[in-house]
Amino acid sequence: MSRFLTSLYILLALTLPQANAQQTKTTSIPIHNAQALVLIGTPGYPIDGIYHLANDIDMRQLTTQQLQQGCLPIGGRSQAIFNGQLDGRGKTIRHLRIHKPQQDGVGLFYGVGQEACVENVCLENVKVQGRNNVGIIAGYNYGCIKKIELKAKSLLIIKGNKYVGSVVGTNKGRISEIRTAGNVRGHTMVGGLAGENHGNISEIRIQSTVTGYKSTGGLVGKNKGKINKIEPQSTVTGYAMVGGLVGENSGRISKVRAQSTVTGYELIGGLVGKNKGKITQCTIAGKVTGVLKVNSLAGENHGTTTFYLSWRVKKFQLAPNSNKVLSLKPPQKAI
Repeated sequence: MSRFLTSLYILLALTLPQANAQQTKTTSIPIHNAQALVLIGTPGYPIDGIYHLANDIDMRQLTTQQLQQGCLPIGGRSQAIFNGQLDGRGKTIRHLRIHKPQQDGVGLFYGVGQEACVENVCLENVKVQGRNNVGIIAGYNYGCIKKIELKAKSLLIIKGNKYVGSVVGTNKGRISEIRTAGNVRGHTMVGGLAGENHGNISEIRIQSTVTGYKSTGGLVGKNKGKINKIEPQSTVTGYAMVGGLVGENSGRISKVRAQSTVTGYELIGGLVGKNKGKITQCTIAGKVTGVLKVNSLAGENHGTTTFYLSWRVKKFQLAPNSNKVLSLKPPQKAI
């Protein structure tokens, strides 16, 4: 009997630590406030952990000292990619402020990794500024971002240089089921949702005001991936390769219902500024104004456009020396 009990104790000693470790890895950690949110990536809050928002989060709770020490973006101090899960459970993050004009990879997260998912989060009253790869959720996305709402009636301002969007700077993952609005400003590859897309973007409703210089679009600045089921309402201003949906396209675009006001100088289109990809099943309405290579669908088209394309776009050709054109001259430096 004693030999049996000894064997049982040894078995329990070997198995219980494994069970506890497994439970720790799979149990969702509640985030109750801003202080806990920015601890992700520090001891006790692993960068690949599973988290959920237990309350609405007011980022004004962060102290000046925390902000000066670089608590945002999450992972930014060590350029660590978030590889866990964050489920907002419908809660709202308010008053996010990030001012890092000389830093790349700026957003709530520095980057979202291949195994990561950020979902079910609302954000309102946000100002984010960085240099390259700038977005409210992350500078870079390689994973999954879905069911995000950036509330239209609140203040949403995103500024940067290259690869700038309201949700992410560069997307190489999956972004879906997004409702977003905001004012996005940059220089090159600037979009209402993402600056550049190599991945999949689908089921998006967006209201955006986008200002850039080159490769500027109401949804994406430069697209090399897939864009599907989009309803954009955008006002887009740039200089070259400017489109109501995409500035420069070499990927696939399908099932879009766009309403856009687009103004630029060269390669200006109601849907795409310059197209080398495939466009199908799109409806476009709005106004397009420019000087060179200005068209309702695409300023210049070297790709394919098939299956149910219709547009109700007013096209205006400007004289090269008009006041409106002079205001679109290339800036001396990035915005």
